[in-house]
Amino acid sequence: WSYPLRSGAGHLFGALAVFKPVMRAPARFEANMVESCAHTLSIALERERIERQARDSEERRRLRQRAIEASANPILIRRAVPPAYPLEYANPAFEHATGYSPEEIIAGSMAVLVHGDLGQPALVELYASMAAQREAHVMIRSFHRDGAPRWFDTYSSPVRDEQGTVTHFVQAMDDVTEARKYQDELAYRSNHDM
Repeated sequence: WSYPLRSGAGHLFGALAVFKPVMRAPARFEANMVESCAHTLSIALERERIERQARDSEERRRLRQRAIEASANPILIRRAVPPAYPLEYANPAFEHATGYSPEEIIAGSMAVLVHGDLGQPALVELYASMAAQREAHVMIRSFHRDGAPRWFDTYSSPVRDEQGTVTHFVQAMDDVTEARKYQDELAYRSNHDM
């Protein structure tokens, strides 16, 4: 005798088979008992499968979190709430690159990073891309807490939920200040006799 093992959604994923040395049809009470066992086993196996998926999903989430935390480049997560698109998260590299803790910016404003220069074309493009819920690639002039100018090559991408609604933006920043200084020095030398 065999009885199907089905998931909660009714999908067949196995069978419970009972062997009897004598070939005969099961008595009603035997059929009911085996059917009950098959149902209980289906529930237990489905629960174990769901718990395993949850563990695997949680491990993948923790791996992504550790990777973001370990990144040498600042990574920001901003809420898709115009007009400010407030900061929700910044990895540890953000504080190293800017001198500001994520908590300071979360409690305050991103404007402090650009000394209030929100009209620079890169920021206008960045905010326009967030308003349009699209990707952007911009070069932002910022300032370290100590006042030193910084240049960040910044990529911004919308993050969508299961329904396709943009809920956040992730922004990856690369501090290109030294390369920018070198380019400026080359430009200066090319325009002035040395």
